[in-house]
Amino acid sequence: MGLKRILRYIKGTANFELFYPKNSEIELVGFDDADWAGDQEDRKSTTGYLFKVYGGTICWSTKKQSTVAMSSTEAEYVALAEAAREGIWLVNLLHDLGFQKQH
Repeated sequence: MGLKRILRYIKGTANFELFYPKNSEIELVGFDDADWAGDQEDRKSTTGYLFKVYGGTICWSTKKQSTVAMSSTEAEYVALAEAAREGIWLVNLLHDLGFQKQH
């Protein structure tokens, strides 16, 4: 059932395109957020982040945090740490691909 759904999705979106306009300077922009104690059963928070280059989304993630946050500030801090880890990895990847921020 799952494979059939995936193949239908691919067939229906085969003509879709992602457009990344190239500006004079590369810009990596990131956003993150957390939903404190969003799961009513185990009180774990949800982390989410999104990164864009040239205005187009290049990666995103949402997942339940592995620990129970004691406050909304702690949940946000955990989300920020996860987004920062991904952001550093993306900066290094872009550098390896030959993109460098011009000063």
